[in-house]
Amino acid sequence: MKKSLPFIIGGLIIVGAAVWFFTSQPSNSSTSSSTSTGSNTSESSNASTSSSTTNSTSSSSTAISTSDLAKNNGKSGSKCWVAVNGTVYDVSGEREWKNGQHTSSDGQAYCGADMSDVIGDSPHGTRVLGSLPVVGKLQ
Repeated sequence: MKKSLPFIIGGLIIVGAAVWFFTSQPSNSSTSSSTSTGSNTSESSNASTSSSTTNSTSSSSTAISTSDLAKNNGKSGSKCWVAVNGTVYDVSGEREWKNGQHTSSDGQAYCGADMSDVIGDSPHGTRVLGSLPVVGKLQ
């Protein structure tokens, strides 16, 4: 028993750390519950709008033209902006966005464009929008 005790304690520490890690990560429900009442972010475009309200204080009133959006295509050192449901988000620092496109979307999601139709096909849906910086509103 004395020899197995360190292994049991070690296992409990690892399990405890894993539980802490997964429960401390920002979740879909905590973002949507603080920003909207009774809506599910993966099922409702209203949730993505209310998520953008959380991230945007003064930038939500900034009008972004489609040409300004297109200039921020993530190439040649430019920012990487995407629009979803009328809100423009900066995804420049996100690890899944490289060289102007979402790496796991097989070229379907790219910077400098409105991705409202594409995001619904992604496994994460709109729940990721709550953690992104808002640039402004697409005009």
